[in-house]
Amino acid sequence: MKPYRTNMSIVADMLEATRKRTGITTILQKANLPHNRAIKLIRDLVKSGLVIEDEGQYNLSPTGLTFLAEHNRYKAVAESFGLRL
Repeated sequence: MKPYRTNMSIVADMLEATRKRTGITTILQKANLPHNRAIKLIRDLVKSGLVIEDEGQYNLSPTGLTFLAEHNRYKAVAESFGLRL
């Protein structure tokens, strides 16, 4: 059985999906989330400044890009010690 994803890995998947300007449907597919959960998370990401919303399209902000890079770096270090994030 595949292990559940953590909230941080879901957020990272959503940020990864918004690297290029995209709509909510693409984000749903790339992050593999149901619509209601994705809408709530994307609103939180916009409110926190990690994602920019423009006319129904979403794009990763510079702050979001920094956050995603740091998350990936931290994940690599943790995995090198045998930890799962």
